[in-house]
Amino acid sequence: MKRCFVMVMCLLLMAGFLAGCAKETFVWNDILLSENLPTPFTDEGSVHSESGDSLWMELHGVDSSEFKQYVDQCKEYGYTVDAVQSGLSFDAYNQDGYKLKLYFSESLKELSISLDSPMETVALDWPFHDLCQLLPEPASKQGMIKWEYENKFLVYIANLNKDAFTAYADACANAGFDVDYSKGDMYYRAQNEEGYRLSLSYEGFNTVSVELSSPATGTSSTAATTTTTNNSTDMRSDFKKAMDEYEEFIDEYINFMNRYTASGGADLSLITAYADYVTEYAEMVDAFEKWENEDLSDIEVAYYLDVQTRVSKKLLEAAL
Repeated sequence: MKRCFVMVMCLLLMAGFLAGCAKETFVWNDILLSENLPTPFTDEGSVHSESGDSLWMELHGVDSSEFKQYVDQCKEYGYTVDAVQSGLSFDAYNQDGYKLKLYFSESLKELSISLDSPMETVALDWPFHDLCQLLPEPASKQGMIKWEYENKFLVYIANLNKDAFTAYADACANAGFDVDYSKGDMYYRAQNEEGYRLSLSYEGFNTVSVELSSPATGTSSTAATTTTTNNSTDMRSDFKKAMDEYEEFIDEYINFMNRYTASGGADLSLITAYADYVTEYAEMVDAFEKWENEDLSDIEVAYYLDVQTRVSKKLLEAAL
């Protein structure tokens, strides 16, 4: 019981912190990492999270011309490395390795700005995991282990350009990962005869992500063995289902937290039930965020960010 209570209090404190960070206007020079971006054309917006490593904020009351203008300013600021641009989004790195993501929501008239500092890499001791034995060694041993569990891992390998990515994908296919495969210029998904599943992605800035999981755990999403398309009119049913389930859970979570708040924290049954919410919340957020590593179509990117925006608004309005 004590452990459940501690988890509840930690999450409540974290939620309060995130709500406190949100604001309707901001002072640009007071924002961490702001020196790495051009000054926005407005001070109306919300800062959802900021640190020395990352920034996520939104500008309010934005029209399409202002979005295009800010994209051009970001390019002039140096964000031209591995740039990918569509009608609603812009992703790019600068020469120092800062990763920028812009998304414009026409329906909400908002511009989402996400900036991550350069990835800190170390010399990897390959094989660092038992599952690595199933894969060929990459040409570079410099990288970062994002996470690892007994039956799966995700690692980022640095100093691999697009040609090196293609060569490594071919080597993995020759090593047996050629069952139910799908591939493109920026990704390779496959499994081997034993059912181990591999997901490779060229992330940009000469960085390749390698995710491998055993048959028992599956992959980060069911899309790993689904043919991916960049057709802007296509949205996969499993992707749509995952997005909708995530938003439905957030609605349920907000409803639960409202009941908890109304009880004044005195209802022990709610505290006990919250243990299940802690577990499910972590799993849902993890599953949602892993879709970002998939090769999404334009319409999927738009839907992903719309869900992300709506969920953020719901949590902020509920002061969670």
